[in-house]
Amino acid sequence: MEFKKYQLILEFEEANRPLTQIEKKGLAVYSIEYLKAGLDSLEREYCNRRYAQ
Repeated sequence: MEFKKYQLILEFEEANRPLTQIEKKGLAVYSIEYLKAGLDSLEREYCNRRYAQ
């Protein structure tokens, strides 16, 4: 997922034009999904450490 997000950013920068609303929305969706995945990972790590003690 992270790769796809950065691939989109590079495509937008290479286009050398303002982003369209659809492109902005797509980038926002990928960013939100990336953050959710990160939070889920942190939560799992926290729970694993807590229950390991």
